[in-house]
Amino acid sequence: MSFSLSTIIQPQYVPSVAAALQLTVAVAGTQAAAVPALTSLALWTARFTNVTALPVTLTLYRVASGDAADAASTVVSAITIPVATAANPYFDWSPGYVLAPGDAIWALAGTASALVVTGDGGITT
Repeated sequence: MSFSLSTIIQPQYVPSVAAALQLTVAVAGTQAAAVPALTSLALWTARFTNVTALPVTLTLYRVASGDAADAASTVVSAITIPVATAANPYFDWSPGYVLAPGDAIWALAGTASALVVTGDGGITT
């Protein structure tokens, strides 16, 4: 087993239709929508930045392997992310999750191309 610190979520727009975020699942930078076999991901912090001129809602789901992004998997329900300012440039979400093989983080923005997300954590293989 090896553990490596990593940018688990490379910069990407949050979709306006619920969809899995692309996760970094290998030290080499491989991207996937779900954690592959024989791997676990620690997601410590995800940073959401509103790049528009209006507030935008954000919904997040922790979807276990074989489950769906539904009410039972909702972990953040339609919160409003304000317009980024010098004093409040982003919203940090620090779940401290360990994702097992097949798990995924899904997201939904109220407006397309309005929120950008990045995230830090670690990869265990």
